[in-house]
Amino acid sequence: ATPVMSEMAETSAANPSAELKVSKSAVDKIIEPWNDTPDVIVVVVSVLDVVDVSVAVLEIVVTESTADIVVVVVVVVIAVVVVVGVVAVAVAVVAVDVAVAVGATAVVVVVAVVVDVVVVDVDVAVAVVVVVVIVAAVVVVSLAMLARVAPGSLRLVTGARTFSAESAGSRFRKLMMEAHASKKPLQIVGATSAYAARMAQNIGFQSVYVSGGGVALSNLGVPDLGVTTLDDVLVDVRRLTRVCSAPVLVDIDTGFGASTLNIERTVRDMEQAGAGAVHMEDQVLIKRCGHRPNKQVVPTEEMVARLNAARKGRTDMVIMARTDAVAVEGLDAAVERCKAYVAEGGADCIFAEAVTELDQYEKFSKALPGVPLLANLTEFGKTPLWHLDELAARGVSMALYPLSAFRAQSRAAEEVFQAILKDGTNKQAEQLMHTRMQTYDVIDYMSYERALDAVQSKDK
Repeated sequence: ATPVMSEMAETSAANPSAELKVSKSAVDKIIEPWNDTPDVIVVVVSVLDVVDVSVAVLEIVVTESTADIVVVVVVVVIAVVVVVGVVAVAVAVVAVDVAVAVGATAVVVVVAVVVDVVVVDVDVAVAVVVVVVIVAAVVVVSLAMLARVAPGSLRLVTGARTFSAESAGSRFRKLMMEAHASKKPLQIVGATSAYAARMAQNIGFQSVYVSGGGVALSNLGVPDLGVTTLDDVLVDVRRLTRVCSAPVLVDIDTGFGASTLNIERTVRDMEQAGAGAVHMEDQVLIKRCGHRPNKQVVPTEEMVARLNAARKGRTDMVIMARTDAVAVEGLDAAVERCKAYVAEGGADCIFAEAVTELDQYEKFSKALPGVPLLANLTEFGKTPLWHLDELAARGVSMALYPLSAFRAQSRAAEEVFQAILKDGTNKQAEQLMHTRMQTYDVIDYMSYERALDAVQSKDK
């Protein structure tokens, strides 16, 4: 307890019926020892002091009725919960320094109200109104700060976009299990940008995909040979989840690190970034594209350890085990591996890479009844581009199209570049493009413009 709390307790013990008069100097005594203390500790201690003051109110204000004391304590507790909640949102979506600034100020003000207003025997109703007004002001100021620092986060808080209160992991799991039970595979399409993700969702896709190869090619301009880092992928995931409510499946290669601690951190960071599911493969760290030659896989036991580390890092995110062993060790060995990945590693579902025959999926599905199975339908690879009905008949629950849109975009961009260079104008190339309004429709541009018009009209 702080010195002020000790002083209050001593006064109460000496004269239980006395009213305690505390001025602003008492609050100064509370704050003074914290002048050189790290901000995060200030917030924690501030919250503890609010609890201390609440207890002191119960012990000291003997002249008030029991009902009045209970009202005061309940209001203080509610105030603390609201303030802590706002701080938690600020920490999650903006930065710790913003959260500390809001939280520390709010908590100290609440302490001042309780000590200087309630304990000095001002009418309880007045105290309640003051505390409620302060808490409301803190919430408004916090949202204003969020609007300035992270507009997308404010829209999430205020519901400007339709986001489910259910976690991304829960939503992906529900879609996956519904597809598995109904034998109607969930179609998951790759998006190499937030714009593409919004387009996919607008068209009707219920889940989108962040491909490791897509990040490497589209945003780094390098081959998919383990060059990308965890942060490279996280950047794309955050961009997608800020504007797209469809749960995102993310390619995390071999887990971005040599140890299980790296994998645990990767999964935790992905879930915090808003991903609904991740898939991790059983290749060696120096990995290759799943549809290229000379792949190598780790022992089954090592992949099981990777999966257990991934499970340790998640809350309710879906963990998908990808095996590249079909091309390396053969179908039977790959199926046996996947049995261990589920039974010992706790994988939620299986991604069988580079399958060359349709009936191979059926062998996986029969060996792992009840476990959802994903088919990767990447173009120009080893796997034929089977129809959804064909896949469903073999027990496939999810169909992935990782780079379909990116490859189409690449071809269109190439034709536009060539036309502009050859013709000296972009007039002919215009027929390959979305119109301005079509582009605006994807991101709901006009709603942003209307909001800006409304703000500027008030300033005139």
